[in-house]
Amino acid sequence: MTIPQTKLVFFSPTETTKKISQAIAKGINSENVATIDYTRSIARINTPLEFHDEIVILGVPVYYGRVPPIAADFLARLSAKGAPAVLVVLYGNRDYDDALIELHDLAVNSGFKPIAAGAFIGEHSLSTEDFPIAHGRPDLVDIQKAEAFGRRIREILNQWKSNNNIGKLTIPGNRPYQPIPTMPKLAPETNSACNLCGICADICPTSSIILDDPIKTNIDGCILCSACIKACALNARVHNQIVDNFAKAVLKNCQERKEPEIFLPK
Repeated sequence: MTIPQTKLVFFSPTETTKKISQAIAKGINSENVATIDYTRSIARINTPLEFHDEIVILGVPVYYGRVPPIAADFLARLSAKGAPAVLVVLYGNRDYDDALIELHDLAVNSGFKPIAAGAFIGEHSLSTEDFPIAHGRPDLVDIQKAEAFGRRIREILNQWKSNNNIGKLTIPGNRPYQPIPTMPKLAPETNSACNLCGICADICPTSSIILDDPIKTNIDGCILCSACIKACALNARVHNQIVDNFAKAVLKNCQERKEPEIFLPK
């Protein structure tokens, strides 16, 4: 079967979701691959929202066991008339909890037909050199597994093409979803190493860092994605001690390597 187009639709502040989505698309091996990266705020305003015959990979990171609200709001505005969708969540080696089933429900509500799903591991947004959680992931093994997942998806599409029936896709999780915890308003801080290059302001998905004054961060908009921290070559952006203490308390038992889980129709 010739698969004319795959569209990657992802929110990926630290690019872990992006890497896995691209690897899955490589395994699907479409004639054409298009990308809708809605990580930055301008993309969430100007992106076309309709999907038709293409296979769509919907990728999001997991925040507190859920789809990030900023991503959920965007996905709710998509429109698809039965377009096949692959659901992908990236979590930081703790657990993806209800994120995958929430992504499934968002996709169905927008008119997609979920045909496969996967939970992959990426370096935790609060991981540091002193307290590494899934450091360097997705790694080569993760990428290879994502490509293999893409090849399985291609087989599913072939089956769908031949008999219009791919079986039932079962997604783990709970309804109602676990609540997103109420967190104190916090944001990364800037230390004296900052040279005002503005990379952090450019990469911030909520525009909470002002280009003219990147030392300051709007804590009301910050989602603690750590994109600014991981992008700063000077290590000038850091989490404060409150965030570090929270990470160590919550993630202290999450350093043993976990492997991706995939879910296919039966």
